[in-house]
Amino acid sequence: MLNPVHTTLKALALSAALLPIAAQSAIINLSASLSAANQDGSTPFADSDVVPTTATGDIAFQLDTTNKTLDFQMTVDGILLSELLDFGPNSTPIHLHQPGGGVKGNFGPISIDLALGSADDDFAATDTGFTFSRTGVSILLADQGGVALAGC
Repeated sequence: MLNPVHTTLKALALSAALLPIAAQSAIINLSASLSAANQDGSTPFADSDVVPTTATGDIAFQLDTTNKTLDFQMTVDGILLSELLDFGPNSTPIHLHQPGGGVKGNFGPISIDLALGSADDDFAATDTGFTFSRTGVSILLADQGGVALAGC
C-alpha cells in the first residue's frame, strides 16, 4: 500500500526539481504601436533625417526565451507594400532600433532585423497598407546578418 504522505513528498520534490527548468523557458507577450520610419538613410541619428508620413501600425510579439526567437504579427496602415524602401544594413525594410536618446529623429542602432530571411508570403497587402508576420525569428546577433549592437 502506498503511503500518501510519501507519495505527496515525492511529487513535491519532483515539482521543485522541475521548477527551475520551467522558470527558464517562457513565452513573453509584448505589443506596441508603431509610428512611421523617421529616417531616409542619409544621416542616421540626425533630427533632420525625419521622413514625413502618417503611416501607423500595431505589432504583437511572442518572445521565446528558451529558443531566443520571436514570433510576431504586424499590421500597418498608410503605406503600401509597393512603397516600402529596402534600406538598412541588410537592405530590409523592417527592423527594430534601440532607443536613441529621446530626441525626435534620434534612435540607436538596429538590434533585430525582422525582415531578414523573410519570404514574399510573410507579407500580405491590404486596402490601406499591409500585414507582416513570421515565426521563429532569431534574436541572436550571429543570426542577424551582421547587425551588431553598439559596443559589441
